[in-house]
Amino acid sequence: MFFFRIKNLIMLFSLALIISAPAAAFPVISEEEPADPGEIETAGWLNSGRIFRFYPRTGRAGSSYPGGMERHAPALMIEELVCSRDTLWIGTEGGLFAYGTLSDSIMKVEGPFFNGIKALAVDDEGSVWAGGDQGISVRRGGRWSHYTTDDLYFFERITGIINGNGKMWVTTFGHGCGYISGDSLTVLTRADSLLDDRVNCLIEKNDHQVWFGTESGLCLADSFSWQSLRYGNRIPTGSIEDMILDEEGNIFLAVNGNGVVRYNLGRVNRYGKRNGLPGEEINAFSLDPSGKVWGAGRSGVSTYDGSGWIPLRVQGVSLTEYNFLSICHDVEGTAYLGTDRGSFLIQSIDTVKEIAIPQSFPVSMISEIREYDDVLWLSSGSRIFRVGKEMTEIKLPDPWFEGALTGVAVDRSGILWVSTRFGILQYNNGAWQIFDKRLGLPADHFRWVSRGGGDDLWFGTFDDGILRLSKNGWTHYTDSNGLPSNAITGLITDSGQTVWILSDSGKIARFASKKWEAFDLPYRGIGRPLTGEPESKKELDPAIRFLGERNADPEEWMTARGLALGMDASGRILFCRSDGIFRYSENGWQAIDIPEAGKRSVPSSILGTASGEIWLATRGSGLFIRKSGGWTNLRVADGLSGDDILAICRDRSGRLWAGTRGGGITIINIGE
Repeated sequence: MFFFRIKNLIMLFSLALIISAPAAAFPVISEEEPADPGEIETAGWLNSGRIFRFYPRTGRAGSSYPGGMERHAPALMIEELVCSRDTLWIGTEGGLFAYGTLSDSIMKVEGPFFNGIKALAVDDEGSVWAGGDQGISVRRGGRWSHYTTDDLYFFERITGIINGNGKMWVTTFGHGCGYISGDSLTVLTRADSLLDDRVNCLIEKNDHQVWFGTESGLCLADSFSWQSLRYGNRIPTGSIEDMILDEEGNIFLAVNGNGVVRYNLGRVNRYGKRNGLPGEEINAFSLDPSGKVWGAGRSGVSTYDGSGWIPLRVQGVSLTEYNFLSICHDVEGTAYLGTDRGSFLIQSIDTVKEIAIPQSFPVSMISEIREYDDVLWLSSGSRIFRVGKEMTEIKLPDPWFEGALTGVAVDRSGILWVSTRFGILQYNNGAWQIFDKRLGLPADHFRWVSRGGGDDLWFGTFDDGILRLSKNGWTHYTDSNGLPSNAITGLITDSGQTVWILSDSGKIARFASKKWEAFDLPYRGIGRPLTGEPESKKELDPAIRFLGERNADPEEWMTARGLALGMDASGRILFCRSDGIFRYSENGWQAIDIPEAGKRSVPSSILGTASGEIWLATRGSGLFIRKSGGWTNLRVADGLSGDDILAICRDRSGRLWAGTRGGGITIINIGE
């Protein structure tokens, strides 16, 4: 197995064991309606907002699928750092880590039910709070509890967690902000005069005054009113990435692309690179024990000495080469600086030490997974990996193709073919060859590639039909040759070596008897059953039925948005759209119901297994699995590394690989 497992190192500090417990419900005991908008403007934040009373789920989330799951995501982006006693808590896109400052050792911390940790905080009782796109996990006394998006919409896209006076503030990107106190959550939004529901940071200056840094600028709320500082205060317009309050009452703002602003009682001072900052892009602040403000960002770190900024310089280390995403200090004054390259720096006096985060996967996005001859090929859109006994990367011929890869296939000779937005790539014995318009091809923008029968390869273009490469050379097919449209949105070869395409017209076509045959997609419950009963029909449950030819208005389905094309274990074509799944056989189309949650989701990939299961991947709603006539929905809280799934593939060992956008990959043992 190519993934290395992170071994627990002997540490001088203790990380309590996580105890599994039955999941508790998340009942909303009461929900209070917000005050009248006219009253909100004068009441201030203390009497604003919508109140939810609840209990979090307890126990250990994840790995709920019977066969077990493995989550693998890179930990390159160190989004947040928090010091607590002798432990540095590290939030990354690949999970939560803990660094023992006394033992100089690092380990992966299990417990949060999601990979991407974007916010961290330690409350007054020593509990660790971790937030991400799917919710919040809290570690109290060695046991984790969870606030998930399935329970309340508010816990989506967490951007910050701040320890306030008797409360924990939570900021979100899109749902405003709020504070948790005891068993209640109070949510503040634009309806309460908040400047923008996209909140990046927050400062509770005292019991009555709160500052909110949003995508639209800065706003202030006290006990009596709300105030927007977006215009007319000499503060540059832009999103507030971070802010900090120093001991003299100055508020420092990191304004996206505009350096740093110092604000106090209406006085504004602006600072940029010419004033000693490392650049105009500052990502995070920290206050050291002496009260000095540190600003870290792209190209380095600077400190504020009361009158201006001084670049931090350390002999033998070029800090200007780093992009720092996070920073914090411990009580001794040691600075910890998180980077975007899978490491953090420890700066003490005039020395710097770099610590690497253990990595379990090279990329955060996998958009294509194909298996050929017991070897898996993975594509991230920018990189290609070959997975056998080990994982190796296939280097691209030119950086020009990074971000342009759309599909992979391996021909019967073992030669790799890659479709891209800038032509077709062939990789053979370490050498690359490029096929594009310069060599006579009719198109450069390719979306799909599939291995067909014999030595044939098929390529789907963006808007110029299909190309076939055979022993006789290249053949070009367009709508004049029977294709329903020249824009190809899906391409697959079934077990009988028949090539199928999905077009942006919403029609499916197959290449049979040297010509293209287009199918109007069936309508649910419309038309008469086809004559002839397939052998498998008697074994199907009532949720599956055969459909005849459609006889309704075709315009309703003339779109490819939310359509997915795949195969079951026997090699029959599966097609999914919002109202159901359709399987094609010689006797016509079968219709398979999907749950309401699936109908509201956008499908991305679909396959069937030898045991009769159907796996449906979606963009944002995880996996839907149909087994024994019923559906199960797997999400991040159930163990997936991400809910936005781009591709799924079942290997010959009975494992399902799910590639995500932002969460790396999940491997599920489906027991076949």
